[in-house]
Amino acid sequence: MLLEKIKRATAVAFDRLIEDSSHDMLQPWNESVFRYHIARSLIDDGVFVQSEWNDIDLVVSDSNQSTFVELKYYASPEKFGFKRQVVARKGGPSAKNFAEFRRSYNLVLERTGDSNLADKWGADIDFPLVVMVYLDRNGKSKTFGSYYDSVVADVVERLTQQSGDTRFTVVIYLPRVPL
Repeated sequence: MLLEKIKRATAVAFDRLIEDSSHDMLQPWNESVFRYHIARSLIDDGVFVQSEWNDIDLVVSDSNQSTFVELKYYASPEKFGFKRQVVARKGGPSAKNFAEFRRSYNLVLERTGDSNLADKWGADIDFPLVVMVYLDRNGKSKTFGSYYDSVVADVVERLTQQSGDTRFTVVIYLPRVPL
């Protein structure tokens, strides 16, 4: 089943993220890198993957099913200066991030039922998915988890692992109704 293949590929990408969890290796990770690792694992499993198709992060198909996949990757990476001192952080947990997640969640659900997109793709889209990754540093009062851990509707997979001072979480949602 296609969903099981996507769950396995997401777990592989998550494991690679954890392997790179030292600060030097983690800094280059972002949504595009996570998407690449999911796509590569799916392709290795004989699944067809199209990236960035009609503003959809991934369209994934096997011989029986097709799905639209929206990816969200939330971290607050450190920005370093020339002498490797931390000079700033990019982004952080906020209502703005959560609103963007909600918008993407609802949009992939809506687009899955769009017959014009199905016609363009050449097959029905069987189900939508949202794959969300977030990284929370220990000791922070405001965390991505404080926004997203309460979104439990439609969760088909949740992986969490602590590595050093960071909690890594990936959640796969199968949207059925808008948030």
